[in-house]
Amino acid sequence: MPPGVLFFENLYLWERAVMEPISGRRQDTPVDWFFRCFVEVPAGRVLSLSCGTGFWERRISEMGFADRIDAFDLSPACLEWARELASGRRLDNISYFPADINTVRLEPDLYDCAISVAALHHVSNLEHVFAEVAGALKPGGLFFFDEYIGPNRMQWTDRVLEETNRLLAGFPRRYRRMVSGGVKTAEERVPVEKMIETDPSEAVRSKEIIGLAGEYFDIAEKREYGGAILMPLFMNIIGNFDAGRAEDREILDRCLERERSLLAAGEIPANGAVVVCRKKSRDGE
Repeated sequence: MPPGVLFFENLYLWERAVMEPISGRRQDTPVDWFFRCFVEVPAGRVLSLSCGTGFWERRISEMGFADRIDAFDLSPACLEWARELASGRRLDNISYFPADINTVRLEPDLYDCAISVAALHHVSNLEHVFAEVAGALKPGGLFFFDEYIGPNRMQWTDRVLEETNRLLAGFPRRYRRMVSGGVKTAEERVPVEKMIETDPSEAVRSKEIIGLAGEYFDIAEKREYGGAILMPLFMNIIGNFDAGRAEDREILDRCLERERSLLAAGEIPANGAVVVCRKKSRDGE
């Protein structure tokens, strides 16, 4: 996906829409917040699911959050890139393994905690993943995930589209130029068939994630955050906005505050959440 597509590519908007609601601080990532608030740092051994090119594992290592990290991903190319980047920074406590988390088998009672960032909404076999992670955690172990929990296949509600297009109509033309060319005049619901054709894993069971997590774990903390309006509104045009410019920042702030008011009123659903889960106790423990 080319740059300038997703709302959280704008650091200012990401910090205000995501970081402030989670930690109250714009300096902490969701992963930082989890380790600082819930984990006795450093954790002994950490599991990371769908690591991609290894950004979060490198951060965990460099921040001193874990002694050892095992990271899994389906893509051999991503894993090789992750290894090279970790080696270049002399981070020797990260191990990478090829695996599809829809079918992965994990060693029982091995990990102090597990993390997953923006991966579970691509998983069709959520029951398998949650069962494997629960089994792989030590007694009292924690599972943190930061996820898109919006509508399956990103089928925005009528209310979300109404508000999105009202805000979009107020943008000067220069802010509506799309990365693919042309000018964005409206955001529409992408047909499910098109979503599946483009990426069959995209938001396949996103609305079920939190409910199912509660069946396999005890939910220790859940904090929802924005994106319900910001995601469709700024799709393909966020690269036009520079928070260093007062005019751009004024538009970003106005859209952010409108989304917050709609969320607070319960008129639109949250699109994202960070969740801290605890392994359920066994009888006698």
